[in-house]
Amino acid sequence: MMMKKVGYKPEFAGAVEAASSSGGQIMPPIMGAAAFLMAEYMDIPYLEVATKALIPALLYFAGIFIAVHLEAKKLDLKGVPKSELPAWSYLAKNCYLILPLVLLVFGLAAFGVLAVSVATFSTSSAEEDTLLNYIVASYYGLRQSIFFLISPVIIGVITERLQEPDCKDGYILDGVPRTIAQAEALEAAGIHFDHVVSLEVSDEEVEQRMTGRRTCLACGATYHIVANPPKKEGICDICGKELTIRKDDKPETVKDRLATYHAETEPLKGFYEARGILSSVENKGSIDATNAAVMEVLTK
Repeated sequence: MMMKKVGYKPEFAGAVEAASSSGGQIMPPIMGAAAFLMAEYMDIPYLEVATKALIPALLYFAGIFIAVHLEAKKLDLKGVPKSELPAWSYLAKNCYLILPLVLLVFGLAAFGVLAVSVATFSTSSAEEDTLLNYIVASYYGLRQSIFFLISPVIIGVITERLQEPDCKDGYILDGVPRTIAQAEALEAAGIHFDHVVSLEVSDEEVEQRMTGRRTCLACGATYHIVANPPKKEGICDICGKELTIRKDDKPETVKDRLATYHAETEPLKGFYEARGILSSVENKGSIDATNAAVMEVLTK
């Protein structure tokens, strides 16, 4: 309305409004459902997704700004008179209205780390009415609410993929579902499993495997300091560049992901055990031995 009042053509004003609204899907800190999908299924913090989207989002809106500016120059339009602009004193007096947005962003960015780190402690005293338990419960409630909103998208993608010809004789889902809510949503969509395999590996072994990984950022080669070490410590065999530890492989990140697994994913074992389709396979120490054990339980 204000753009038309200044002198922009109605169709141009409508196009700018539509483009700007669409950009909200990629603009941190509050993004669209795709951001929550990436954080959930790639098992990375929401804040990391938002950070990576910042530069593309700024470039997107810079393009809109330039288009609007050039159109204004073309039509020789002037800005809104200063007298019609809101006074700074009015904005300062009503700045508290942005508080819900600040709290939401803080909850997504900070409570995710906080809640995961205290989840193990809180479950031991879940019946106590403590502030800590309320915080953790609120966090997981938020996660489940977000999944409830985006679950139709997830289920739709999975259902469509499973209808492809290469899935008619069977398929394997890895990393889905990760919570009981996701499992229930899959069943509600008519997706049922013949077997569910749980690979049992101790937390200590998981930490050793993940924290021992090394990556060459130059050529993408991966190593492990125990299972597949480079010929020269810290140096890539292929290109000679220095090896690095990815953020996902740092000890603190691994511990957080394990805490998330125990709080949200591990309960799925009871869920599928009650349906009589769960099989557990102990860690065999090698890929071939573990694969043989998996095939054994699947062919029973």
